[in-house]
Amino acid sequence: MTQNEPTIATILQQLAREYQGLVAEREVFDRVLERRPSQAKNPYTSIRERLRFSSDETGWVRAGRGTLMPLHILLDRLRIRLTPDATEITGGYVLAIRLRPFLPALTNQVQLNLSGTPPIRQTLVEVDQQTQFFARTSLALPLQRWYRDTGFKPGDHILVTFSVTEPLTLALEHEPAEALRRDDIVQREQELINRIAEIVTKSRHNPLHCHECVLPVYAQIAWRHEYPTRSWQQLVEQDPRLRLLDGDSVAPASFTRPLDMIIPATTDTATTAFEEQLQLLDASLLNQITELQHAMLASRREAAEQQLWDGMAPRASTAHVIFDTENGSSTLAYREPINALESYIEAIDVQRANGEFDLEAWEEADESYDEEADEFGEDPFGVSEIDDLQEFLDQNPALADAAQKLMAALTSDEIERLHRAEPQKDAQQIRAPRFQKSLPADPSMFATLVPYTPEEAPGTNGGAHAHPGMSFFDDGFGEFFSDDIDEEEIEWTLLLDGPQSRAAMGASTEQIESFRTYLAGQGKSKLTVATRSNDLWIYAEFLASYYNRSLAEGDYATLDECLFFFYPRRVANSSPRAARELCTSLKQFYAFLKEQIGRDDAFAQAIWKRRDQAGRMVELHELISEDSPLFGYLQAQLFAPYTA
Repeated sequence: MTQNEPTIATILQQLAREYQGLVAEREVFDRVLERRPSQAKNPYTSIRERLRFSSDETGWVRAGRGTLMPLHILLDRLRIRLTPDATEITGGYVLAIRLRPFLPALTNQVQLNLSGTPPIRQTLVEVDQQTQFFARTSLALPLQRWYRDTGFKPGDHILVTFSVTEPLTLALEHEPAEALRRDDIVQREQELINRIAEIVTKSRHNPLHCHECVLPVYAQIAWRHEYPTRSWQQLVEQDPRLRLLDGDSVAPASFTRPLDMIIPATTDTATTAFEEQLQLLDASLLNQITELQHAMLASRREAAEQQLWDGMAPRASTAHVIFDTENGSSTLAYREPINALESYIEAIDVQRANGEFDLEAWEEADESYDEEADEFGEDPFGVSEIDDLQEFLDQNPALADAAQKLMAALTSDEIERLHRAEPQKDAQQIRAPRFQKSLPADPSMFATLVPYTPEEAPGTNGGAHAHPGMSFFDDGFGEFFSDDIDEEEIEWTLLLDGPQSRAAMGASTEQIESFRTYLAGQGKSKLTVATRSNDLWIYAEFLASYYNRSLAEGDYATLDECLFFFYPRRVANSSPRAARELCTSLKQFYAFLKEQIGRDDAFAQAIWKRRDQAGRMVELHELISEDSPLFGYLQAQLFAPYTA
């Protein structure tokens, strides 16, 4: 690279200032490569990696569905809530980390708009913080005078509104603790934390920086300009599924770091607070689900009166895999077709009364399964996973003692580095030298190794389901589904292996490409062409998988099933807006088919009128917490009649 050649980061920053809304990733990638050509086999890789790991520094946010959003668009009029602790209030500041990831990286000055005073330019200051093992210096926003003038006290909140007009401006508003409008934010908080948890869960137990798991969520939520929820950090700390690390990273609750071996466990009320929040949410959710069910039933009956369908729901996508572990085979089980013009609210209530959605019964069944087939809970060497680290250390006091000795021998600098290290990577490089120095002084810290003689491996039958044939994601279509579809759902592979489904998918591919060409010929933007045509793969995949049909053979019954059962459950990173956009894309596609081949599009027009119902379905589904004892019951009510 020559001295004056622009870097990927600087090009991305320049491009971010040129866009005022969502843009297709590939358009941005291509524009980067225009200014910085690459001879790499896949020149997009380095750009994609830069966006993934340094998105806040490049001025872009990955918004899902193959799109990017300029960071300045996300920040414009964004509202968040900060709740300083007693130490911050006494010290006259609020930690800058509370503003992450919305405060851009490397920012050391902001303009403050405080009520009753002209805007002022404020430089972040350094404050000392004492942890259990070492002192650290953190950046903070000085607010001593504002705290005094507003009568700020512990428990009060700061409502922050961002303005991206140069320079970056933060408008601060004092909200007393008793003024918090909890009823207005309980559903938003559950939506926010569920989306963060969904992203973090896919990280395979590794921590994600907040710009990876928080910014993409805020890019999709419609209420980011309205009355704000509590901070995402507070919600993560109260959620038993997640763990907050260093104030700016999130990991699954099961994640452990080297320091966790010697830091005493603390007792808090997070679980109780979470359960109370669930109870409030579940009661509200059930009423909203019932309201939506009444609206959908009315729409389905109206469609039947217009002779768009006969009201019968085939329910092919209710298929689930049943494994036969003795002979290594698997089959698909389906629910029977059902009359979708009837209400099933009361029927599902009866099922609940009969204990069908009893969470404790399912948990007991799971425990029984583990006892009868414990080989599935251990690795091939007979070593069980450590589910509870503290319990494991209690059972192995010598190991706990050795760990404490080792940590006590580390310097403060080594502890600081270890605290931030990724497991089994940087941490090993920090611990290894200390191991070598500690061994001569205290050999008892190291266990005596016993030679291992493996038992004869048990016989296998080749797995639960062995099949040749293709997988949909290995045939060129993965590009459209890599971010949206769970590729590990085995029934998809089973269904797509047949020649009929492959033929249907091939026909749909041709139809989508014709539609893409048609839109381009109409002068539509690249983003519109990509969005409208790519949306169609969801319904095309659904029809090919479960009905062996192409898009041209879609109808009201299958589209209803796709949008109101399959889509909210099986398409990751879905959103209410995306659901409504999908309805629009389908309406335009079938209008195109009507113009080209005379295909009746009345059913697609009718479903398009239900686009708000489709968006509402996604919204309510995201609000149902997997930790709720009513999880199965609420799911059944929401997705009736497909669950009845």
